[in-house]
Amino acid sequence: METVTQLIAAAAVRHRAALLGEADRLAGIVARAFGIRVAFLLGRSTKRVYAYPRQVLTWLLFTELNAGIAWIAWFTNRDRATVRYAIRLVEGLIETNERDRETIARITEALKQPAA
Repeated sequence: METVTQLIAAAAVRHRAALLGEADRLAGIVARAFGIRVAFLLGRSTKRVYAYPRQVLTWLLFTELNAGIAWIAWFTNRDRATVRYAIRLVEGLIETNERDRETIARITEALKQPAA
């Protein structure tokens, strides 16, 4: 018979696996929306062509998947301060920039479609 601790640990592993699968799917959706490869989206380049989509991905992971800051930092290979900065930046852009708001709305709609 499994203990409560073992059951909780097993549930946590299943949750992390599901979160990772959804995060991978979201990364693919964001990469396609911006016309880049996932490898570049999650890479080390600081070029705007990759950094901005990465910031959008960070914000979406936080808002749509309810991922924590530390988990997002791990997934995107960034430090926690960078993750917090990206979330605040995208929130500000959504409030002030119609184009950014529309882009993120399209990505969010794509996320709601069933996985292929």
